[in-house]
Amino acid sequence: VRLPRAQTYAEATERSLAAFFGALRGNRLVQRILGWRLATDDAVVLSLGETCLAALARRMEQDRGPLTPPPGLDADAINKVLIAAAQQLALAPDAGGIALRSDADWRRVERMLTQIVRQMYGTLSTSSRY
Repeated sequence: VRLPRAQTYAEATERSLAAFFGALRGNRLVQRILGWRLATDDAVVLSLGETCLAALARRMEQDRGPLTPPPGLDADAINKVLIAAAQQLALAPDAGGIALRSDADWRRVERMLTQIVRQMYGTLSTSSRY
């Protein structure tokens, strides 16, 4: 299901990050591929991992369209940190004391990621997911 085009950069970033985190949550194969990517230098595994991340980048670009981040922010670095955090939490769910064992645990982390996006890029429109 495609949502209407995002109205703000924050909204586009939130949607993309939520989709990525949801894919990690719901797709054990994606988890394994990205986990293998971190654990090995095998060319095939690295290629699979890069394919997954390239799909995320395309999704973010499509969701973002012509929207731009607020001035003065290093959006590229911020987005990479958010993606790395989502990936790390999904691949090592007990890391840092945040266990992802229940739906409530996953929703808690989704809300936290959303709050970070909102703090970095500003408040979203009323069509926000959370």
